Amino acid sequence: MTAAERFILIGCLLQGALGREWGIWMPQSIEALSGSCVLIPCRFEIPSKYDKHLRAGVNVIWKKGGHRGTAVFDSRLPESKIRKNEIEGELTGDLLKKNCTTILDNFPLGYSAEYAFRLESQSLNFNFQPDVQIDVQDSPPKPKLSSVKVEVTEGSSVSLNCSAAAPCPTLPPNLTWTPRLSDSVDQLQENQDQTKYVSSVLTFIASHLHHGQKITCTALYKLQQGDSQKISEASLTLSILYMPQISASGSCSRTAAEISCSCESHGNPSPSMEWCVSGLRVTNSTDRVIREEHLGNTGLRSSLTMRHSQGDTPTLLCLSTNTLGSSSLQLLIPSPEQHSILLSTGLLVIGILVGALITGLLCGVTQFSKRKRSRLPSPDNCSDVKKDVSTSSQSELMPSSSSPPPKPDEDIYANHIMVTEKQREGEDHGKMETQTQIQMETQSQAADDFLHYASVKITGRKTNQEPATATNNIYGNVSCDRSRTDCSSNDSLIHPQPAEPCTQASEIQSGRS
Repeated sequence: MTAAERFILIGCLLQGALGREWGIWMPQSIEALSGSCVLIPCRFEIPSKYDKHLRAGVNVIWKKGGHRGTAVFDSRLPESKIRKNEIEGELTGDLLKKNCTTILDNFPLGYSAEYAFRLESQSLNFNFQPDVQIDVQDSPPKPKLSSVKVEVTEGSSVSLNCSAAAPCPTLPPNLTWTPRLSDSVDQLQENQDQTKYVSSVLTFIASHLHHGQKITCTALYKLQQGDSQKISEASLTLSILYMPQISASGSCSRTAAEISCSCESHGNPSPSMEWCVSGLRVTNSTDRVIREEHLGNTGLRSSLTMRHSQGDTPTLLCLSTNTLGSSSLQLLIPSPEQHSILLSTGLLVIGILVGALITGLLCGVTQFSKRKRSRLPSPDNCSDVKKDVSTSSQSELMPSSSSPPPKPDEDIYANHIMVTEKQREGEDHGKMETQTQIQMETQSQAADDFLHYASVKITGRKTNQEPATATNNIYGNVSCDRSRTDCSSNDSLIHPQPAEPCTQASEIQSGRS
């Protein structure tokens, strides 16, 4: 309560004590949230001779803009169906007890002004002084966030308090903490001027993990119209004092001539770092070099590089200290045998990876070459060919009778042609399917190139075969190789002859039926 409010209250009490004159008490100013209700705490005093008028019935009127302003609320109008208030509300106080507390609903945004209180009846009409200033805000005020201690030591209990104004007591704000370190309970409380607020207390045990953490208190206000709501929040950053914490990531490595170690520590206040080798503190020198790197306000990383003799494995200790205490970590230095094993293992792993990479590349190139060759035609492959063979083409393949006989010492060359022939005749003569494999063997001489021998094998199946006539019968003398079991021809019109021993080739002659 401000000094002016105390002065007004004291003045009203003195007036009541001395002679119970006209007087009123209420806050000088109130903050309201647009779209929500606002509570106006109010008490008044009148001369005792007018108490009977209060029992007879009296109305409460609130005017915007002072006593000469416009009436926005009349306690009689909620019961009237003819005219309505500009701002709806409810008189919650008991006038017989001199309590004029009022709640105005859905307070408009543009209605910031001074509001005057008036009592009105048939025999009692009075404007009370002073007025109350109501400031309407579109956004709720930020919560007030305070901690019991600004800086706390790790392991101690911490209490954070958050409070938010509740101008509308029927819809108080809901307070939440982020992060939620422990459970909390909201409580609706009253100020000295009888305005309302909600408070929440968060209590937890401080840890070094909380240092620098941002704590936020959020106030959620629900409005009277629909499901709309408005939010405001306030935050603070925790400061936790703790002794040094050495990270377990500290390690050592060695080469043939040096040992290198690193150590990292965090603390608040920021810690310092020392190295101990075989129980003795290490200082910077030509053989032992110490380097330090600060990590923010609370961290420190230190590294030690020192020369050593072959086979020497000293004991190494990392020591970190600040005003709250100290901590240490003993580091393991690899022995020379472990160093050689690690080096060999590393080289082996690298070799395996390189070999796998080369093998994968070779396999990829091989597969690519195979796919490329498979797309090209091969001269050694036999292809299926469908062709019609005429009598004239047959005569071209057969040697004439005037051709000289082949010599025994002549070389023999064979051309292999796979022919698949499928013939279909009409429905009256049936269907014929013939598959013929023809192998031609050609003898050549050094002096001239003539075709002397042909090996022909015909496999045929005919339905409704017509008798041969003198004009179409063609007999072929077949020369077969004893080493082969099949003969072939490319002429489907040559009729097969009875099987005879393959002895020698005779001349080709025509016969009559």
